Amino acid sequence: MAGRSVAGLFVALLLAGCAAEPARNANLPVIDVAFQWTAADRCSPRSPALTIRGLPPGTARIAFRLTDLNMPTFAQGADIFVPPDGRVPPGTLPNYVGPCPPAGERHSFRFVVEAKDAAGQIIGAGQATQLFPPE
Repeated sequence: MAGRSVAGLFVALLLAGCAAEPARNANLPVIDVAFQWTAADRCSPRSPALTIRGLPPGTARIAFRLTDLNMPTFAQGADIFVPPDGRVPPGTLPNYVGPCPPAGERHSFRFVVEAKDAAGQIIGAGQATQLFPPE
């Protein structure tokens, strides 16, 4: 009987944590994120150009995360200083590894961008998703 109570408590805590997460993020300002790949970007160490609009006041750094939605274990990220014009030039993201799905497959890749203040707190977020390779 104790095992069922512990399992029930675990599930309740897990669900409570999941319910709280969207409410916290729902209050963040939304950042507009855009990027575009070319077929030449396959397996490239050169990151694509990104355009970011709507950064909240007080943004000191931007955190990026790229995830292959077909293979979520392929994820990478980096923090950079805020570009004054919201444009991140190609090749700027450190330790970047470009999309490299198996030949003949197209995967969905998502860039998540988080604006951080000087203390490292997330004060805004946005995302953009693209298929790779592009058509």
